[in-house]
Amino acid sequence: MTARASAPAQLVTVAVIVGFLQIMAGVLLCLAKPEALAQAAGEGSMVYILAISGVTASWLVAWLLRARLGLSLGIGLLGSALSIGLSASSASALGLIYYGEFLAHHFLALLAAAICLIVGQRWLHEPELGGLRAAPLLLASLGALLLLGQHLASLPLIGAELELPWQIGSVALLLAIPAALLLLWRELGWAERGLAIAAIGPLAVRVAIGGTGGLSGSAPGVAGALPMVTALTIAGITAFVLLRPRVDAFARVVSLAVGAGVSYKLDALYQGPRFQFLEERVGGLARSLLGFELPYPTFVVWWKAATAIVAIFTMTAAIVAALLDSRLRPRALGLALIVIAGFGLTSPQLLLMHAAGTLAFLASLREGHVIPVEPVLCPPPDEPELILAEVAERLEIEAPVVIEEASGTVIALRGEHLRDALDLRARSADGQRWTILLRFGMIGRGSADAEVLPGGDEGHRLRGDPRLVGGEESGVLAALSAFPTATARFWEAGCEVALGDDLSRLSGASVEALVRALGRQLRS
Repeated sequence: MTARASAPAQLVTVAVIVGFLQIMAGVLLCLAKPEALAQAAGEGSMVYILAISGVTASWLVAWLLRARLGLSLGIGLLGSALSIGLSASSASALGLIYYGEFLAHHFLALLAAAICLIVGQRWLHEPELGGLRAAPLLLASLGALLLLGQHLASLPLIGAELELPWQIGSVALLLAIPAALLLLWRELGWAERGLAIAAIGPLAVRVAIGGTGGLSGSAPGVAGALPMVTALTIAGITAFVLLRPRVDAFARVVSLAVGAGVSYKLDALYQGPRFQFLEERVGGLARSLLGFELPYPTFVVWWKAATAIVAIFTMTAAIVAALLDSRLRPRALGLALIVIAGFGLTSPQLLLMHAAGTLAFLASLREGHVIPVEPVLCPPPDEPELILAEVAERLEIEAPVVIEEASGTVIALRGEHLRDALDLRARSADGQRWTILLRFGMIGRGSADAEVLPGGDEGHRLRGDPRLVGGEESGVLAALSAFPTATARFWEAGCEVALGDDLSRLSGASVEALVRALGRQLRS
């Protein structure tokens, strides 16, 4: 099964998309003519805020309706077109980019802080992590609070540069990362440990060469190029080797082509005749991404430039390939957020984004390292239709319905128990192997808040908020023991249980016991 994301995948995805758009907007603003930029900055902001808000609202509605793809895309595109069209008469494209980048800057700071806190908060509710599981949350909370305060204090309306709170917040947030790694270390496999060290390595080098000033936004000079490029190259190669995405040949070619295209284009811009012009315009942006001052190409030995190209190629190809593998997508999103935030740490927003990406990446490493339980193909002892009929009789609900479809047989049992909706489906393509799914109550749209997975000392292991599963009084874990390969997902008002491949103890009594235990837990 795919593990639940410790930081909601939706938030990390939004951060990656908005962060990428902010970089693109930053490049366009840096390359714009100064007089055009001054004119855009002097225009009223209200029309742009309304236009950007309209576009954002349109795509938020589209996301909520994502189950109906055509309708959601139509709403997103139509709403965006209307919002931009209504503001086109009194707005300019450069003005939209200018104010859009401004809003993205503040939005990302808040979103990154939220991701850091949500990751830590979810670890706090996992008792198997031990007594120190609150450490990352406490450090991240202190760091996020101080950095958000500095972020707000630096607004033009206030204009305060509070160096000491900035440095204290930076130290606290950075310490949350090794605290999280130590917390998760014993639960990670050797490949996950290597990936974790590789992801944190460039940040550690950046902090080491940046000194005290580096904790309050000062990026290292040209002298930092070699150690940073070395660390980034090691990280890129490690990610390329250890991520191991399961994608087809076409997807792998696509990832390699994207990596080669990005690295070639950046090398051409660096070695090209317009380097001095680009360095004057976008040098600050490059410094905030790379964590060091770009040296002039004429003073760089060829093998050092080649090393940088290898770093860009391997990291880009690894992220793209992992994005194409649904199993590794949370890891790819965390890495992408790290790369988008960069290693300059030149503002509280970028440090918050970098920490959010790193913590989300560490969480995804732990979730991916679930020791699989080998499926035990044990059929039910009796016909599933008879068993579900017995369940219906025991729970006093309508008898199941048998549906013959092109893909096989479906036995559907629907009704209510303790005023909560009950939906039990048994499917089989050949009449021999059955897949049984039980849904009870209100199933959430997003990631589950708690999961019960096969394995562990008592047959199953718990992840997430333990109060949603309950203890011995609810009897949920005891009822699940009849199904060793079962997996269960829990939300505040509902749950979903897949009974797995071992159905040797499937009976009317065992299913009734599970339903009643789930009912007690939801009513508690």
